[in-house]
Amino acid sequence: MQVQHKQRLAQLDAIRAAIAALERHAPAAESRTLVEQYGAYLSAASAGALGAVYGGARAFARAWWQDVTPSVCRELAIHVSKRTALGCALLALAFENSAALKAAALDALGKKEVTSYKADGALDQLIAIDAAYLGVIAVANFFFPYVLPCTFFNPVQLLIPPNDPAGFPTGAIEKA
Repeated sequence: MQVQHKQRLAQLDAIRAAIAALERHAPAAESRTLVEQYGAYLSAASAGALGAVYGGARAFARAWWQDVTPSVCRELAIHVSKRTALGCALLALAFENSAALKAAALDALGKKEVTSYKADGALDQLIAIDAAYLGVIAVANFFFPYVLPCTFFNPVQLLIPPNDPAGFPTGAIEKA
């Protein structure tokens, strides 16, 4: 048993040394791939493009259906297209940056993140997070037409993994 114990300790020491060597030689957080660095912006851009197409087409179709002249249909489509694109991009960026916003809010309130449903105040924190998400959706839906389908059915958000809040590029909320 002592021989096996010594062998296990030697193996654990070798593993710890290998982990330390890997950590020393691992790439820094700044050397992330381009997709990791600019994935949030790619998601926002694709949501904006999808919103521009959807908002413009829907506005043109509604105006055409109401027997508005083609020039007014076109102007209305251009205006709604721009508003929808901006709203979709802002909503996508808000969702991409939500982890950093939550961390900043918890730091400002002096609370720890919930890691267990049994923790004190876990239900209150989860309700507050859900209320904040619904508030962002309600404000975006109120100020920008047609943003919800374009943002939620954005195919790029399925292809790109969520961002690391600590590594969010340029728009990250830094700890004070």
